[in-house]
Amino acid sequence: MKEAELIRLITIYSYPMIGVYYFFLDFISPLTDEVSLIAIAYLSKTGLMNKFGAALVSYTALYGRNYTLFLIARKKEVWLEKLTKRHPDAMERFRQRMQHKYFETILLLTFLPKVRILAPVIAGLGKESKTQFAIYEAICLGVFVAVYFSLGLFFYNKAQMILNNMNSEQTLIVLIIILILKGFLTFGIGK
Repeated sequence: MKEAELIRLITIYSYPMIGVYYFFLDFISPLTDEVSLIAIAYLSKTGLMNKFGAALVSYTALYGRNYTLFLIARKKEVWLEKLTKRHPDAMERFRQRMQHKYFETILLLTFLPKVRILAPVIAGLGKESKTQFAIYEAICLGVFVAVYFSLGLFFYNKAQMILNNMNSEQTLIVLIIILILKGFLTFGIGK
């Protein structure tokens, strides 16, 4: 397979794979959404994907996943209620906070790693309307994706400046250190 053909295949299948990742695999992935958005932005800056297309696909997949969880929680599924009973104090605190400060709570939960998945569940278990949740979630996720995608683009520019001044061995060592640090950071944020 020629290099041009491989790049074309990666370009074509990268968008659907972003959607599949956020909609289905994000639940079991050790990476947080922050890290994956920064990585997607970084890759889009290399020219493999369109920056705006990658951001839009990421946003759409995250929004679709969260709205689906909201609708499932509205139906009061038994398995979901069992899952939320694991942490009754935290769930009750968020539920009460949502009654008084709905938008602020969704915004707060959107920016908390591995907890953001609770926002649509708590909202769905409450009495909030579908329209209100849809609008607030769209705004909060828009801000979230914009912030972390911008960080990824910024990181690419700074990384390119640093990597251009290194030889290949130094570059390899820096990349290994970054991967190790990313692993520790992801593990720490997940805890």
